[in-house]
Amino acid sequence: MLIALVGGQGLQAAAQWWAANAPLLARVLDEHAYPLATRVGTAAGAAHGGAYDPEHAYRFGLQRVLDGLAVLIDRRS
Repeated sequence: MLIALVGGQGLQAAAQWWAANAPLLARVLDEHAYPLATRVGTAAGAAHGGAYDPEHAYRFGLQRVLDGLAVLIDRRS
């Protein structure tokens, strides 16, 4: 989603998008009503340098698929 919003122009464009939209998001997101979402978003942004890291998403998803295949193979052995 973020890539679509910034036109696939990379991290600098993503940073610019977040900088431009941060005031609006701060006004509409009630951090007291959604404390977990606020903490997760902050931690993800700090860990990945933004709200979305396509490389991390790919690695994470691939690992889950490989884990599932390993279980399937073990069950059939």
